[in-house]
Amino acid sequence: MSSRKEQISTTQIIYMIIMFEIGSSMIVSPGKDAGRDSWIAVGMGAILGLIGVLLFLGIQKKAPKLDLIEILQHAFGKIAGYALGVLYFLYFSYEAMRNVRDLGELTSLSILPLTPMYITMLIFVLTASYFLWQGFEVISRFPEILLPIIALLFGTIICLMIVLGSVNFRELTPILEHGFIPVLSTSIPGTLTLPFGQMIVFLMIWHKWNKPGVPMKGILFAYLGVSLFLVFLTAILIAILGPELNSIIYLPFVKSARTLSNLKFIERIDILVVLLLYFSLLFKMVIFYYCAVQSLVRLTTVQIKKWILPVGGIIYGASFIEKDFHQHLGWMKTSAYVFTLLQFGFPLILFILLIIKHRSSSKRAA
Repeated sequence: MSSRKEQISTTQIIYMIIMFEIGSSMIVSPGKDAGRDSWIAVGMGAILGLIGVLLFLGIQKKAPKLDLIEILQHAFGKIAGYALGVLYFLYFSYEAMRNVRDLGELTSLSILPLTPMYITMLIFVLTASYFLWQGFEVISRFPEILLPIIALLFGTIICLMIVLGSVNFRELTPILEHGFIPVLSTSIPGTLTLPFGQMIVFLMIWHKWNKPGVPMKGILFAYLGVSLFLVFLTAILIAILGPELNSIIYLPFVKSARTLSNLKFIERIDILVVLLLYFSLLFKMVIFYYCAVQSLVRLTTVQIKKWILPVGGIIYGASFIEKDFHQHLGWMKTSAYVFTLLQFGFPLILFILLIIKHRSSSKRAA
């Protein structure tokens, strides 16, 4: 199946961005190291991430019919471009692996504590492999169908937590109690790289748009909308759990939803929240998995279906490298420094090279 024939609409791109950005942000509260100022750290990460999104859009506009791996080879040359392509393949695979581990941990801690994680993670990888086998147009329909339902249920749960839950907005004050530096150090590289810097993955997708150019308005609308939502959600979680508890627990949104269980007419709403998290996180994993496979297609010219199971096996096997949950979270903080280079450093150099090449071509044409 040739990905060149696959096309996606503006609406599908908007839905994919929203569902992707929510993804693991619901699992681990972003910016939690900033305490009661976590919502500010998320907002700052979103603002800085917007600069990155504009950079990605600039790159895509210079080569609207190419994906990231092809653009790298075009700008850096065959050898350097190939090496960078391999590096991004490893990055996409690593991110997919982290999502698989998140899904396994989520299952173990919430609804199936006695089921071995190697079984649940295998099921998730096989499910994702099936999506890839069906083609990207099928993948793009996943958020188009489910996101409205997820948004309605999330919105209802959040409203219930505000109206009926123990929300105390005084937990958000005093603002910047320890100054601006702790917030800045949390935003860079923390919230900047996760989730906002991960938008670089869409350089493997935007070229599939069914119209010429780049859907700039739709992309910016989706990014700004989901950024405001994450800032708002982070503030609500702090107001419910308090800054201390929010900064140390896993699954803060699930913990907050459980506060509604004290009401007589609402029980086990946390199970519904977990199921919603499954869909969001699974989609994010599918996107990274697809981009890892597609990277190898570009680097080797081997058809995509021949790479699906081998790459799936690599992702599944790598998900066991982290010995326990604490190491899993620890690697997330350490990897953020490396990912800053992949998400912003190389793209900036790439954009500069594309400008130089464009100007050189214009001079030769003149």
